[in-house]
Amino acid sequence: MVEHFLWHRISAIIVVLLLRDMLKLSGFELGVLTKMLTSHAYREKLGIERFRQAVDMATLPREKAYFRLVVEEEETHFRGCLEVAAETGIHLEELINARMRKEPPGIPPFHTWLDVLLTHTFIDQAGYFVLQGLTQSSIDIYANVATRLIEDEQFHGMKGSVMLIEYFKKLDGRDPGTVAALHNHLGAAARCIGKPNSHGDAEAVRLHLKTRSAAETLNDFCQFADGILKKLSLENLTPLAKKYLPQSATQPHS
Repeated sequence: MVEHFLWHRISAIIVVLLLRDMLKLSGFELGVLTKMLTSHAYREKLGIERFRQAVDMATLPREKAYFRLVVEEEETHFRGCLEVAAETGIHLEELINARMRKEPPGIPPFHTWLDVLLTHTFIDQAGYFVLQGLTQSSIDIYANVATRLIEDEQFHGMKGSVMLIEYFKKLDGRDPGTVAALHNHLGAAARCIGKPNSHGDAEAVRLHLKTRSAAETLNDFCQFADGILKKLSLENLTPLAKKYLPQSATQPHS
């Protein structure tokens, strides 16, 4: 029994080393990629859970049918992350489970239908902007997966925007609960993009694991979100870049 276990562990280590050699990844590069992929896979897995809840919360048959489709697409996205992990020798399961236990959650809990639509609009669109920076990744398998997924994420954000704008007509945009929900989901969307000017983000770009910095991606997201907030008559919350982007991240280095 012990010999079988040891042989299984040794085989796993050999596979990881062979894969790393094939991809020409150093231990440092693999560490940066692991953090990126863990964050990505975690949000896809959490998205499956959240949108399954949205199916239960939906009151109209067409809404239930639509969010069932969203769940299926999120499951496809999660399998894409596992595909990248398998080819790069990264063991994701324990890393994802550990992140699932941490606060704050990458996607806020769904207490109301507004929560559903805010996630579908802002967090899914943030995911689209993140994928833009992965489609030219030096890790071919990741670039291929990102290219397959990006159209879904863009559609989710656009569809969520239409649904949110229509639903918001029924709400009081000055209500403290509504404003709190907006800030909660916008903050979660910003966090999923990453930390501008952080060492890890700079290294991911330098290594060409992704081609766009968190600052560039977050700037695009803030412009998108500003447009939605204006359509909700919430111009007072804009520009979001003042809140989520440090000034140094938006200015070119001399």
